[in-house]
Amino acid sequence: MSNWFSPLLFLLATSSEEDLRHPIEFLKAENEMLRKRIPKKRIFLSNDERERLLKLGEAIGPGVLKLITIVHP
Repeated sequence: MSNWFSPLLFLLATSSEEDLRHPIEFLKAENEMLRKRIPKKRIFLSNDERERLLKLGEAIGPGVLKLITIVHP
C-alpha cells in the first residue's frame, strides 16, 4: 500500500466513527431519561425481544458491553 493511502484511510475511518458516536450518545441519553420515568419495577422481555437484542449485539461484538443498559449479558 502506498504511503499516502494509509493515512487517508485512517482519516476516513475516524471521521465515520465520530459521525456515529453522536447519534449513539443521543440515544443513550434519551433512553436514560425515559427509564427514569418508568416505575422501578423489573422489566421482562419477550423471547422475540431477547433474540433481537442477541442478533444486534453479535453484530457489534465485544463493544456491546459498553452499550448494555437494560439487560445483562
